[in-house]
Amino acid sequence: MNHTYKTYDHRIKILVHQSKNPNLFSDLNIPKSTIRTWIKKPLSNIVTHPSLDKPDKELIAENSILRKKLIENTTLSNIAIFTFRLFGFQIQFRKLKDLESKKTLISKIKESTQTIPLKDILETLSLSPQRFKFWSKESTDCKLEEKTCQKLRPTKISSDEVHSIVSIASDKKYSHFSLTSLFLYSKRQGWINLSISSWFRIIKTNDVQRGLKRKYKLKNRQGIRALKPNQIWHLDLSIIKTITGQRIYIQAIIDNFSRIILAHHVSTRYGGKSTTGLIKQAFENSQNANPQIITDGGSENDNHQVHEYLQTIKAKLTIAGIDIDYSNSMIESFFHRLKNRYLYSLNLKDLKAVKKYVDFFVEEQNNRIPMLGLGGLTPFEAFNGEDPSEVNIKVDIQKMREQRIAQNDKITACSICPC
Repeated sequence: MNHTYKTYDHRIKILVHQSKNPNLFSDLNIPKSTIRTWIKKPLSNIVTHPSLDKPDKELIAENSILRKKLIENTTLSNIAIFTFRLFGFQIQFRKLKDLESKKTLISKIKESTQTIPLKDILETLSLSPQRFKFWSKESTDCKLEEKTCQKLRPTKISSDEVHSIVSIASDKKYSHFSLTSLFLYSKRQGWINLSISSWFRIIKTNDVQRGLKRKYKLKNRQGIRALKPNQIWHLDLSIIKTITGQRIYIQAIIDNFSRIILAHHVSTRYGGKSTTGLIKQAFENSQNANPQIITDGGSENDNHQVHEYLQTIKAKLTIAGIDIDYSNSMIESFFHRLKNRYLYSLNLKDLKAVKKYVDFFVEEQNNRIPMLGLGGLTPFEAFNGEDPSEVNIKVDIQKMREQRIAQNDKITACSICPC
């Protein structure tokens, strides 16, 4: 007959041994011989763990914390995988245009906030709170004009206030006010109560039109253009000072078609006499020319001496902005380049130095500097009727390509390069 032995909890054995009381667990019906053995024999060493001695309440609490952490980590892991599948890595550096994908992600994040704080989710995804807030507004199907609900933010500007601001800004009665002045005026009248940044934001988002219609024509954005050399000339004067403060006057005539400087003059004086001499010099350099001479209304250009000379050669002076709508920008552009790209970087001691530098720049402008507006020609080449397609570009393309390859082949590859 097989005899089945019972196995008792070691803690029962320890308590009986320590108390020496054979009736301590009488309800378990432990044999007396077994109890005597427990009391008499010394306790054997039991290998255990301190956590097993914890009270049940402590174990339950610890188990609850661990379960919560497991759920949080699982949720974060799932949403990170979901975001990666939807957008790829580094969401913070990508511009995401798909509204449906944004809606899906926002929905997923909001679901996860039941178990994890929103801050932790956004940090895990490298998504800024501002971007999340903007996407949330964008993803809502709110029927309000602005998607931030006034119920949730009672201090937000109301729809009536927005309509009032739009009405004020678009009212023709205030079209002569600047928007900043109109904001200040509206505040002084007690019509509005908001910051200037909110004022401009509302005007911008509502695409407010001020109701202004221009009665005067806009100036031509492109200047007047000649169809051939010596058809239109531009005449003007510019001033520059030496390091001692002496005023130097630079006059020049430029051909509209070719941008060539036909004549120039550098002096400490200006007037009708010097302008007449400059025009004579330009006609000497351009035989059989019959141009329209455009200038501004300065007294050095528009005077009896100049007009008397022009009558003798049957030429006419045209005042820019008065006789024609076009400006005198062609020659003004030349003076801008002359001064900003060259003269302002030099030590202009006196008239002689200025004259030397101006002569040099004019020579460069006419004969060496190619221009994109002339198809790569220099002004001298354009003035003489050369074809841009026949410009002599001194480049042996094949030879330079071979030299480039040979030079690059000499470079020793680094350890990272797979070459």
